Amino acid sequence: MMSVRYCPKCGSTISESEANFCPHCVSNPRKTAEVSEKVYCIKCGKESPITYKFCPNCGHPLVKPKPPKSSQAPKTPISIMIAAIFCIVIGCLNILPSIAGILAGTFMHSIGIGMTSMIPSLEVLGIPAQMIGGVLVFIGSLFAVFAALYILAGILLYD
Repeated sequence: MMSVRYCPKCGSTISESEANFCPHCVSNPRKTAEVSEKVYCIKCGKESPITYKFCPNCGHPLVKPKPPKSSQAPKTPISIMIAAIFCIVIGCLNILPSIAGILAGTFMHSIGIGMTSMIPSLEVLGIPAQMIGGVLVFIGSLFAVFAALYILAGILLYD
């Protein structure tokens, strides 16, 4: 005698008991049956595979459970937000000394070069003006690099 089975994926009748695949949807009924989820009919309460569209007991349309709502993008903790804002503020504050250092260094360097022929002893605390200008430009450039790094770190923390 031939046994009747139902495909857990498409719900079709499989008449051959030894069939390895559903003749309608070509799924493996044994593997699908093992991993398929169940749904309950709201009319008669019978359990059915989640892939069925209608209850095999009463014919009522089956309502599939809705997946849980995913929450919106995970929120950044307050401490990370504060750290990001702090980094951006420190970076912005580093822009002013970098501009001042570069401008002052350029000015000192040009004074040292332009005035050397007229006043050979142009020095500040015994250091030639050209050297002071070079050091100020270097320090201003370091402040600019730190400003950029702080601002970049703040932006990356904020994201």
